[in-house]
Amino acid sequence: MLGLLQTTLASYQLGPKPPSLPTPRQSINPSLEPQMLLGIFLPGESHTSYSPKLGFHSSGSHLQKQAKSVQALIDLGILTQDSLRSHCECQGTPSSFISLTENTKWLLEVSPLAKRSLLTDDHRQVAFVSVERLQPMGVIYQRSDMLAVQAQIPTYSQGQQDGVRYTSVDHWLAYDWIPTNASKRS
Repeated sequence: MLGLLQTTLASYQLGPKPPSLPTPRQSINPSLEPQMLLGIFLPGESHTSYSPKLGFHSSGSHLQKQAKSVQALIDLGILTQDSLRSHCECQGTPSSFISLTENTKWLLEVSPLAKRSLLTDDHRQVAFVSVERLQPMGVIYQRSDMLAVQAQIPTYSQGQQDGVRYTSVDHWLAYDWIPTNASKRS
């Protein structure tokens, strides 16, 4: 159903020939894959928008440039050092990525929304994203440090101080959107 909706929406932007759907992601090592990823967002304020009917959508969506793999993201110029830096370092520009984690400490202490002061009327929400449901939908997702390796993007270290900061094993990135039936918010 979501694939049909995506194809229909894309045909309005691209013309009569709808794009093909992404192929499911093949895990390098299934035993190391998380079963659930977490995302934190603030309705109406987060760069990643949420719709109860459609799910999460990145602020820099590329419906007109659908990618089927990480290599396609690189080839299309969507995954670059500048785009990864902009997203991971929270530079406030539109991004094609949605941040997720399996580490609750990262979610509550490191993520951009964790740095906001706690207010009595705090409306931050956490979404639980099923990895099992992302795979058949063809959603591209990967750890941020692995995306950097695959795209040959230098990451920050003492010896590489101009590399992209805040890539890590705890920071996962999903490309473009997360359908509503893959996530549950609370």
